[in-house]
Amino acid sequence: MVSNIYTTISFNIFMNVLIFIVATNAVLTNFNFNIFDKIDSFTGLTISKLIYFLTGFSIIYLAIKKQTWLPFLGETIIPSSLIPETHNEGNTSIKIKIKPYTKVAYWSSLPSLDEKPSVDKAYGNYSNAGVSKSDKDGFAILTFNKGSGYIVPSGRYIKPHIHYRELNTEYSMIGSVKTIYF
Repeated sequence: MVSNIYTTISFNIFMNVLIFIVATNAVLTNFNFNIFDKIDSFTGLTISKLIYFLTGFSIIYLAIKKQTWLPFLGETIIPSSLIPETHNEGNTSIKIKIKPYTKVAYWSSLPSLDEKPSVDKAYGNYSNAGVSKSDKDGFAILTFNKGSGYIVPSGRYIKPHIHYRELNTEYSMIGSVKTIYF
């Protein structure tokens, strides 16, 4: 799993560097200097077309990736030993499949009489949360009170759901935020 994370990070760095190089070249062309024309004439190949194609792909890929716009939803590093298991009482349980013997932190909005509360009122003090651990088969039970949907600052309504992150002890990596709607 960790090697996949490093591969993804390396791929993202490559795409960002490529976009930076093309952007720098765009600025330099205003001063009648085109890096790609120099490379093409030096090599005798049209490498610039490949670079522009890869850059276009990179821009599209990064633009549709949720973590580009909301980076806090991505992977992070926190030793899982700092996050003890807790058990939440609730009226709803969801069974998820993750790696065996892995902690999972989860949280949901609070139940609300207000049909569409704001996001900060919906989560309140994040008391509708817990940390569970999967069994030998990788199943974990998330127990919580079914929360309400809410309105985000942009005015969009988000239907009721629960978020969770796998707390992988290997290299202290914590997985990205996953969401289950109900």
